[in-house]
Amino acid sequence: MAPRSRTGCLTCRSRKLKCDETPGPSCANCAKAHRECIKSQGITFRHQQNPSMNGSEQDGLKSFYGYKETFAKSTTWVQVPPELTFVHTNNPYEDDDADEHATSLQDTRDLSSSSAFDAYPAYATHGLEALSAVATDQYTYAPHPPAMGGHERTSSHTSQPQQQQQQQQLATSGLGLDFILNPASQNVSPVTAEGQNNIDPQLNSHSPTTQLRSPTHVRTSSFASVGGRSSLHSFQGTPGHRARAPIEDPELAYLLRQAKEHSLCWMDLYDLDLFFAAKVPVLAVDCPLLLYSCASLSAKSLARVNGRRPVMGGAVSKQSKMESWPGRPMDAEMWMRKGRECYDIAVSLLRQSLAGCIRPGTSSLPEHSTPATLSAIQGTPLPTTDSDELVAATAILCVYEFLDASGPEWSRHLDGAKTLFDVAREQAMPMTLPPSPQSISEQLSRQVSGTTGHSPPRARPNGRGLSLGRRAVFWNFARQDMLSAFINNTCTRLDTTDLSMWRSAGLNLTLDGFVAPSNPRHQDYNGDLAMGDDMISNALIWLLLKLINFIAAGDEVSKSISPLELGVRQRELLNSWHDLDMQLAVWFNGLPDGFQPTAVHACDDEWETEKWFPRAMCASTMQWYHFARIQLLHNRPQVSTASPAAPVCLGAIAPGSSMKYEHARHATILSQSRDHAKEIVAIANGRADEGTRIHSVQPLWTAGLVLGRNEDSGPISGHCKAWRSTVVGLLRGIEHDMGWAAEYRVQSLMDLWDLNADETP
Repeated sequence: MAPRSRTGCLTCRSRKLKCDETPGPSCANCAKAHRECIKSQGITFRHQQNPSMNGSEQDGLKSFYGYKETFAKSTTWVQVPPELTFVHTNNPYEDDDADEHATSLQDTRDLSSSSAFDAYPAYATHGLEALSAVATDQYTYAPHPPAMGGHERTSSHTSQPQQQQQQQQLATSGLGLDFILNPASQNVSPVTAEGQNNIDPQLNSHSPTTQLRSPTHVRTSSFASVGGRSSLHSFQGTPGHRARAPIEDPELAYLLRQAKEHSLCWMDLYDLDLFFAAKVPVLAVDCPLLLYSCASLSAKSLARVNGRRPVMGGAVSKQSKMESWPGRPMDAEMWMRKGRECYDIAVSLLRQSLAGCIRPGTSSLPEHSTPATLSAIQGTPLPTTDSDELVAATAILCVYEFLDASGPEWSRHLDGAKTLFDVAREQAMPMTLPPSPQSISEQLSRQVSGTTGHSPPRARPNGRGLSLGRRAVFWNFARQDMLSAFINNTCTRLDTTDLSMWRSAGLNLTLDGFVAPSNPRHQDYNGDLAMGDDMISNALIWLLLKLINFIAAGDEVSKSISPLELGVRQRELLNSWHDLDMQLAVWFNGLPDGFQPTAVHACDDEWETEKWFPRAMCASTMQWYHFARIQLLHNRPQVSTASPAAPVCLGAIAPGSSMKYEHARHATILSQSRDHAKEIVAIANGRADEGTRIHSVQPLWTAGLVLGRNEDSGPISGHCKAWRSTVVGLLRGIEHDMGWAAEYRVQSLMDLWDLNADETP
């Protein structure tokens, strides 16, 4: 019996016929039957019928007959070419031969170019080369590349000089607010959605190799939003193809869901688009920096409440398994340790991203990182400094530190965010953005020119304006900057006088610099300038920043108020105070009806009155408005050595009239302050959502300062004790229920009232 042929045509082998292996286009059997003769490539595989793969006992052929059960029906078989090239690398992320390898890849692409190439998207070819290029190429950070359509290739693309490449590389310290909020330049076209979502940016063009090696065409923002979606994994592949894998680690899935349902919602209180709660979890799937930032905040918030997690979505008969912690039971200390572990990883990734690294190195990650964690982190590129992911992670880490009122760490994170935004430098140095070195004011003035001062639309048409993510992160940073400045009695990091910047962030201001009214019944209402509830609330944040800067300045008069620096000028200070008072009044008078309480539960005991707002954002905003009014009333400049603000009707100032005027003014301040403080407490009694409660710590503390003060010099009245008890109970409830630090404000009030910590107010 002749030995079995291993080199016959595939047609005969599939029909179990002996092929005569006739040289030529067709063998005898195929020619006789008029079948297509598919020649074999000469590849030999060892099957299980070979003696070396079977046992020598009676059941030696059992594995051969069970061969059909070895693979599932859903198994996909791929054709293997006759010639294979294997490349060995010790570390695919830190390969010293990156340049040589990239050149060989380009040669492969050039050889594979054909007329049929145009019929397929760029990502459909050279997939292994693309993955290798991303894994091994030592890119340098650069802005977005120009748009190059997948079906439009011309020879007009030329390489840039080396000197220009070096000028386009960004240092971390040179980042500006224009770059963070609006990285797209007029000289840089936005990446098109079709044909430009390859994992390797070099596959989008057939430009010369020198251009492909240019830093402006290698590393773009791996996570930059294109149309609101991540560009790294936005493949236009075959139907049913899934490019991104969901989070399967049960602990990370639990922490991310916990963050989405609680702490990230706190950050979205003033954002109708819900960037942090709705968009960040989606971005976190492809961004370990964002994922571990969320996990650290979630774990720390659980540590603050001893692991308690309320059921979300109302009454349920069965909870999801992802709503329960998959590991062993955790106490507060263990949750804090878990949060610190995630925090260390997030900070390490953040530092490397700011340094321009492409992928994290093994030695740079914390020692306690598990092999699975290292593998997952190193398999994903780091976000670039112009991405939504990086600035969002910075904001989340700031909240992580502020959660337990850890002042120094919180301030350091805010300072780091300030470095990213680059807006708090002394004398406001011009900010530049390569390759178009123009200040943020100049860039944004072009966007608002001819529009009577109103801001760009919410969405970015044609790639212009601010992305929703950067706008949300900016306002979150602005609120934290306001809180930090108020708590520490310092000036804000943001420049409140740069109106172009604030307009670019979404504020609609009149030509006089006042907030445009959004109430249709207002006499100056303009529908084109009307804002949504979130931007109306953010406008108050801008006014609060101005107020806190005024308070922090004290008796110091800035050069803009007193350019001659001849000392304290009470009249200039008073004029500045009146300007703030007018701006708050204009903002309040232009509010729509949603900022008025919908339901009120009045009580004879005023400290039990409740006011309810359908939208929690509006409730919190009104608390901050009454806070601003109290602070403004108590920080009016003294005019004891000057003439009264309002002239006396008799036309002359009698002796002692100034003192009498000041005494009457002081009584008016106390009365108006109490009215505003009662409004703060009534809104807090209405118990809005968690976000409103955590943002009410400073307004409640201010209300306690006013209402907890005994009106008479005698014994503490019953009303005063009731107000004290109510305010302290509200503050302590915030920390007990959500873990948000509020006890430090309670202790401040107790010290002011000369009470011990264990005493009942």
